[in-house]
Amino acid sequence: MDALQLDALREMATIGAGNAARALSELYGDRRVTVRTPAVQVVPLARVAEAVGGDRPVSAVVMPVAGTGGWMGLVFFDDGLEQLCRPLVPDSEDDLLRSGMVEVGNITLTAYLDALAAFTDRPLRPGIPELVEDSAASLMTSLLAAAQRVTDVILMAAQFELDGSHLEGQLLFLPEEEDLQALLRRLGMDL
Repeated sequence: MDALQLDALREMATIGAGNAARALSELYGDRRVTVRTPAVQVVPLARVAEAVGGDRPVSAVVMPVAGTGGWMGLVFFDDGLEQLCRPLVPDSEDDLLRSGMVEVGNITLTAYLDALAAFTDRPLRPGIPELVEDSAASLMTSLLAAAQRVTDVILMAAQFELDGSHLEGQLLFLPEEEDLQALLRRLGMDL
């Protein structure tokens, strides 16, 4: 992928980050949420498990994407996703916290998906999100088994700021190869 192609993906990611920040700020009420996507890369399938974190423990919200045959995921190391969600449900039981984690992931992923759909003028719809807590490598193995014809993964660094806390995550987009090519063509580029 050349610099122009990555710039187009970065622009789409920046729009998605703005959408996510607005939606999450509404969810958090009087708290301001900032979301940035400072880095975007396309990672070949053979390197994606290591790029996402290898054997590090992660919490992730993943969902299928109708219109691409692929998947999206929001991934945080250790308890990053829990830290992001704890202000929503400060003294709650695990079930409510887990529901909050899924909702924050769903809102974030849908914001990025909406930006991608608008950018490519293609109907893309989120599926039902689910929470996964495992190692990054196991998460990627499961996602790649579900999205069988994936050859490259779009990996976006995601920085969240809430109440002075800075949390680092990653957004993953796993389109099937023909869908990735179609999306890139709509962005005016080819791999």
